[in-house]
Amino acid sequence: MAASAVLVVMPLPIPAAAFPAWETIYTCGPSVSYSFENPDGLSAWTAAEKTEVELGAEGWESTLDWDGTLVATIFEASGSEIDVWFEEDFAGSPTLGEGDCNRPAPSPNFSLRLNPDLRSDFPTLRVVARHEMGHVLGLDHTGWYDDYTSGSTYPTSTRATLTTCLAYADVDNAIYGQDDAAALTHQLGGLDPESIHPNAGYEDWSSGSPRYWAKTGGVWSQSSVGTADGTFHLRYKPSSSDSSYAYQTVNYADGTLSGAVPIDARVNYKKDVSTDTGSIRLELLVRQKTYGTSGNCLSQFFTGVNQNVVVSTGSWIEVRDSGLLTVSSSWALYTTSSYTISAAWHAADIRVAVKSTVRNSAGALTYVRLDTVRARDRK
Repeated sequence: MAASAVLVVMPLPIPAAAFPAWETIYTCGPSVSYSFENPDGLSAWTAAEKTEVELGAEGWESTLDWDGTLVATIFEASGSEIDVWFEEDFAGSPTLGEGDCNRPAPSPNFSLRLNPDLRSDFPTLRVVARHEMGHVLGLDHTGWYDDYTSGSTYPTSTRATLTTCLAYADVDNAIYGQDDAAALTHQLGGLDPESIHPNAGYEDWSSGSPRYWAKTGGVWSQSSVGTADGTFHLRYKPSSSDSSYAYQTVNYADGTLSGAVPIDARVNYKKDVSTDTGSIRLELLVRQKTYGTSGNCLSQFFTGVNQNVVVSTGSWIEVRDSGLLTVSSSWALYTTSSYTISAAWHAADIRVAVKSTVRNSAGALTYVRLDTVRARDRK
């Protein structure tokens, strides 16, 4: 079956169903080369158009794997795997683009095609190129309201790169979102079982906050010294041992189409200073997402549909709790038992949270070191 991805709004009432699994698409990743072509004999590519496509397609190179290396590399080269061109047949249609990679014989297809109506429409051209390159990398659509940043849902004025509702009306508001990075890490990352959360080894950040992580109180910093499982790790100090915690949330849109989903959570942890004492607690939480029956965005993949209108969001359920884990001067690893998400759910929000009671020799709350804290897909 053709693994193509068409970016187009379909204003049709459709039945509720889960999103197709991340794993179902043929992929050219994690290293993709591309070249600019013109098979339809349209006017030649301009330098500005090439720059917009390059910035969009190579935008996927912002996510690091557990070891600090890029999950995906994308570059222009002659004799490339992917031909990029403006598709004459798309002109005047609602189809903004289509990305294909490595279809099985007898109908192989390697292309990233764009609507020529976008030729002077910047930055829409950049966003559509990034969306289609996501499909080339083997990623499926994500939902309209499913992205998280710093633990909260994005405002409705923004959209993930791989949303199904990326039409002219809101394409310029598309961002490289957490669900985009999570899908990329899950599909092409080096950890096995696959990580559900992005940036399992923590990306390199020198100020502010780590992307996609949030805290209810306290402070954190980054360290690359003595890392357990990657290039960087997190140092977290809560403001209260009773209520403060660090956490990451992501939408996992996979269920009905692929059966029940077993997940677990794990954490690497150690003292910040040898004289510190105390413990941490790892929690795995889930909540149900249900989608309505009158949405306006239809996935083009296989026979599945993406239903983006959230009609209900369940309460958080703590499904796994590590209990108190005593910290030591050496890295320790804890993994929860698995929990199976119901196959009847359309999708689930999955959160991992870490609480800490670690104190220094003066009795004050202090930093604990955390690495590769994540939920994992155990299918």
